[in-house]
Amino acid sequence: MSLLTIKRNDEVIYQGNILDMPIKSDCIIKKSIELFDDDDPCIIHKSFVIKKYVDEFLKLTDLKNQGQVKLGDFVERLAFIALDLTDTTATYEE
Repeated sequence: MSLLTIKRNDEVIYQGNILDMPIKSDCIIKKSIELFDDDDPCIIHKSFVIKKYVDEFLKLTDLKNQGQVKLGDFVERLAFIALDLTDTTATYEE
């Protein structure tokens, strides 16, 4: 399991499997329409879309190599995450 921890001022606001990080449902639907022309994604399409967002998150932040990253630097580009990322840091463990 790949553990993602997001903290704001030493308070954990998300901790869990990176594939379970909260993603806005409207973003999932939008990406599903973009990829599959599917506005009511089945579990397979939804899982694929979530994986795409996780890959985008990891590529953008380079979190696998950095170990810890300030997410505030990426707020606009990570708008699909259903958390307020202002003043947050993320750590990642495989």
